[in-house]
Amino acid sequence: MRDLEATDSTILTLKESIRLDDLALEDPECTTDRALAVRLHKAGCITQLRELWQHRLRLVSTRPEPGFP
Repeated sequence: MRDLEATDSTILTLKESIRLDDLALEDPECTTDRALAVRLHKAGCITQLRELWQHRLRLVSTRPEPGFP
C-alpha cells in the first residue's frame, strides 16, 4: 500500500511539473535556449509518467482483494 501511495504522489508531482513547463513555454520572455531546456525537461517528465503509470497498474492488478487472506 505504501508503494502505491508513493507512486501516486510522484505521479501528481510530475503532472504539476509538466503544467509548470507549459506555463514557462507560454511566457513571452522565454528564450530559445530556455524553451529547449523546458521541452527536454517536459519530455523526460512524460517518459517518467508513462513508466509510473505502468508500475501503478501492476501494483493495483496484483493487490489482493479486500477480505482475502
